[in-house]
Amino acid sequence: MFVRGLPSFGHKGTIFNKFPKIPTREHDFITETTTDPNQAFLYRLSGDDNAHNIDPDMSSLGGFKRPILHGMCSFGFTTRVLQQHFFKDNVNLMENANVRFTSIVYPGDTLVVKAWKEDSIIIYETSTKERGKVALRGYLRLRQGAKL
Repeated sequence: MFVRGLPSFGHKGTIFNKFPKIPTREHDFITETTTDPNQAFLYRLSGDDNAHNIDPDMSSLGGFKRPILHGMCSFGFTTRVLQQHFFKDNVNLMENANVRFTSIVYPGDTLVVKAWKEDSIIIYETSTKERGKVALRGYLRLRQGAKL
């Protein structure tokens, strides 16, 4: 189990995936989507039983005020809204999806997703409306020759 802030964690690893920078121009797409306050309980059914997503005592060990939403759940919410906007009629256009988690999302938070289309890459950042902090940054790579 990974718990943020525990001492002696050791080497943090090397990042091999170079993420594209967020463009300086205005975003091509923005939307909001709200997670359900019970979302962590529902997402737990996927098999992720990390206690800091459900148990307030465990989440406080990681320095959280209350249980946090699974990162893969907020990533899934983001990927879904991008797919529905950019390639709704053909989910097979997505070659891969990459994410870097930068902050927490609480169940019930509203996610604000901004995206930029750069050739065959959709660059995005997702923030929480409640705190205004970016929680995810990433990109989706579309198959070569994909027409949007």
